[in-house]
Amino acid sequence: MQQNKSKKDKVAYDSLIEMRALGCGRVWCAACGRKVNAVTIEQASTLTNLPVELLLERIRNHGLHFRRRLRGFMICLESLIRFSRSI
Repeated sequence: MQQNKSKKDKVAYDSLIEMRALGCGRVWCAACGRKVNAVTIEQASTLTNLPVELLLERIRNHGLHFRRRLRGFMICLESLIRFSRSI
């Protein structure tokens, strides 16, 4: 089981690197108290293989840090990583 988790973490890390290369943004995260890397909700869905609806539910339940933008939500990558590891 531990080996599976390690492989999942590596895949997530590799995906994060790819997303950074595609240009994730930097936003102020009030929950973290600093500027963080952030992705759109669609990018977060692609990264985690989770449906947008589930991510929106986690935003409503305060499980994901976010910043509202004109084009939608920017999700804090650190909170996204913690959430994806918890499921």
